[in-house]
Amino acid sequence: MNDIRFFDSNVYIGRSAVPRHSIASTPAELCVHMERIRLERALVFHKESLNDPAFGNELLMSQIKDFPSLTGCAVLAPHASGEFGNIREYFRTLFVRGIKAIRLFPNVHSYTLKPYVIGGVLDEAAAFGMPVIIDCVSRDGIGTVDSTWDFFPDYDGIYELARLWDNVSFIIAIPGMTSQRQQYAILDACPNVYLETGAYSYRFIENVCRQFSADRLIFGSYMPVVDPAAGMTGILYAYISDGEKAKIAGGNLETLIGRVGGAV
Repeated sequence: MNDIRFFDSNVYIGRSAVPRHSIASTPAELCVHMERIRLERALVFHKESLNDPAFGNELLMSQIKDFPSLTGCAVLAPHASGEFGNIREYFRTLFVRGIKAIRLFPNVHSYTLKPYVIGGVLDEAAAFGMPVIIDCVSRDGIGTVDSTWDFFPDYDGIYELARLWDNVSFIIAIPGMTSQRQQYAILDACPNVYLETGAYSYRFIENVCRQFSADRLIFGSYMPVVDPAAGMTGILYAYISDGEKAKIAGGNLETLIGRVGGAV
């Protein structure tokens, strides 16, 4: 168990309006906290991307370039607005500067997950082999998600995208604690959908491993809003094999980002 390496898929840097969520707002502060809890790597986005995705992505890339334990995740939105310029060239720039995944905030940025809205972005994600994290948190949720009991992502929208873009890997951030039946249904129907472990109920990890295999779970915490230590403990002491724990803790995410680079 001591050899299990954790790679957190759900971390942001940047100042928050909530002081206790700014304890690790810079890359340096984040790395200190990661070392303390033995978190080896983190896939991070910049909180400023919630206001202006392109500006936040630029901040992210410039701020984490000297921190090898931090891997960049760019926030995208529908490209028809023109805020990213030529979308193919923008993805190429992201790739060259070390971005390994993209993240969508449909509620924060006020759009639906219909193909006509976000399809152009998904076409490029497919071309570059980048996994897509879908985060259905509300406008206020980034600073206030302390309980995910009633959190319910847009599973219908995600299902439609996953079926149409079956060559894209979709990770559902904060799956919620009361939607297991719908979670199991989408795992059964869409082999390219993965669930983050940041919000789960009793024996959730064991049940998913038994019914769908450990390959479908990705460790994520929502640090710094939520301390990763509790989620790490839940995986370490789950009633599954050490091999399954290693996949969930970081191996599955390593595999997904290892596919990045197709269109370069």
